Amino acid sequence: MRADPNGKVPTPGAVFRHLGCRPRCGSCFPSVIDIIHEKGSEEEQQSEAQPATLKRVASR
Repeated sequence: MRADPNGKVPTPGAVFRHLGCRPRCGSCFPSVIDIIHEKGSEEEQQSEAQPATLKRVASR
């Protein structure tokens, strides 16, 4: 979901829809938001660590 070519930021509701689930009370949304941000930070750190040639190949 984070690699969406349209650049949409995943929301808790989008995550639930992507997984084919429906939230019941929404009390887990803060945790889902934290996980989305943690995963995004990890992906940014990994992409910064890749050599430029790998980034170009991956973007094709």
